[in-house]
Amino acid sequence: MSMQTAAPTAWATVAVDRVPSELSRRLASGHHTDTVRSFVFARRTFLAGERVDMNVLAAQLGVDRTSLFRWLGNRDALVSEVLWSLAEPTLTRIERATATTGAARITTVLGDFVATLIAAPSFQGFLKREPARALRVLTTKESQVQLRYIAVVEAMLTAERRRAG
Repeated sequence: MSMQTAAPTAWATVAVDRVPSELSRRLASGHHTDTVRSFVFARRTFLAGERVDMNVLAAQLGVDRTSLFRWLGNRDALVSEVLWSLAEPTLTRIERATATTGAARITTVLGDFVATLIAAPSFQGFLKREPARALRVLTTKESQVQLRYIAVVEAMLTAERRRAG
């Protein structure tokens, strides 16, 4: 069996295109500078291992909670988008580094992706700090993270099926 390298695909970007959220649309447009600034701050907070709290975020940004909710949506929407913003480059990097095809490619990419997320200190902290919220934003049928992950898997399966002929 040849070990040809498959063409890199930004599956995580495909997922956002297939499963957009109001927040992802606002961020992608770049027209909402307050939204982008607030999101970047929330992402940094998460990466620092701290709880993303809307009250604290509003106070640190010098805005009222109403504006923050208008820009970012509710806390679950924000945390979901932060999680996907971290998952996206990780998934893309792993996919591009994987040199196999077919089922081996899919299992390697997804297995390495999950292992990398589990090992991430910010992700571990989130799971320990807020297990109920983590379960909700990662696994429920309505979750942007879950819907996007499913979209990635579907896209990968379709691509590998086509590649196999």
